[in-house]
Amino acid sequence: MPVQKVLDWAASATILLAADGAGRSLLNSGLKPVVIGDLDSFHGDVPDGITVIKDEDQNRTDCDKLLTYAEQLNITKLTLIGLEGDRLDHMLATLSSCLCSSLEIRIVLRRGIGYVLNSGSNRLIKLHRGQRFSLMPIGVAEGVTLKGAEWELENARLALGEQTSISNRARGEIGVSISSGSLLTICETEQDEAPSW
Repeated sequence: MPVQKVLDWAASATILLAADGAGRSLLNSGLKPVVIGDLDSFHGDVPDGITVIKDEDQNRTDCDKLLTYAEQLNITKLTLIGLEGDRLDHMLATLSSCLCSSLEIRIVLRRGIGYVLNSGSNRLIKLHRGQRFSLMPIGVAEGVTLKGAEWELENARLALGEQTSISNRARGEIGVSISSGSLLTICETEQDEAPSW
């Protein structure tokens, strides 16, 4: 992820939470996040005025801890950024954390924005005509309905190893709902697109 893109999103946030070592990167850029995690990759002293929530539970990821803390603050919607790294296991673990959370989660990617939908989710997503997007089930997703797209779905079953929905095109705003399971809707964006809350 380009550093400036991370900083643009971070600077425009209402509240800034950072999982472990990400906190150091933001602090070095002059931002003041709340740092949450076991602090195994947060190197150096903590500056005055910075809140640190240290949690050494090794049965939970730092993302689990961050999402739990957000829930305790009565946050209902959260945007995550910086998930695309060089550790596929960490990326998958972060997605797993998102699936376990009650928060409405959006994920900023290098060339897109992902929306996590769990059982019973129904989401409207503003896209422009012709904008590409994909629906990726995480495991099995039942009762998937998609409106406002070139190729729509009605009560479909999507599953890894079976059927997915890749590179569809929006006719404008799309509506995605799921009755059970989990689904990641990934909408392609320009790399330099400004933060949108």
